[in-house]
Parts: sequence; structure tokens; C-alpha cells
Amino acid sequence: MMATEPNTCGLLKMLHDSGVTYQSIANDLGVSWRTIYRWSREETHPNYSRHYERFINETLLEMLNGLHSSNG
Repeated sequence: MMATEPNTCGLLKMLHDSGVTYQSIANDLGVSWRTIYRWSREETHPNYSRHYERFINETLLEMLNGLHSSNG
């Protein structure tokens, strides 16, 4: 059975709960903080293409892993 990949909204919430600002995430992804805010509330989605959404999720996972490795 294949594990479910975390979705963009869930990853954003985990980062934000870890103290990362939406502005910081937006800067890293090259989008506006409002875009990040809307993605985090599932008002909109990074659905330009599946490839782009996968890239975003991989980037968010790297950011989250970087936080965890620096904390402990």
C-alpha cells in the first residue's frame, strides 16, 4: 500500500505552526503571501499542473525537514 503524500494545505499548516511566516514561505516559492494564505485555507490550490504542485510540496517538505533537523 502506498503512503499518501501530504497535501499543500497540510504542509503549510505544519510550517506555520512551527513558526515560519507565510511571507517567508512565499519568498522561497516566488509567490505572494496572499497566495500562501489562500492555499493554507484551501481557498485556492497550486493546480497549474500536477508537476508544479509536486514541486511545491517537495519544497515545503524540505523546509519542514530543515526546521526539524535544526531543532534537534
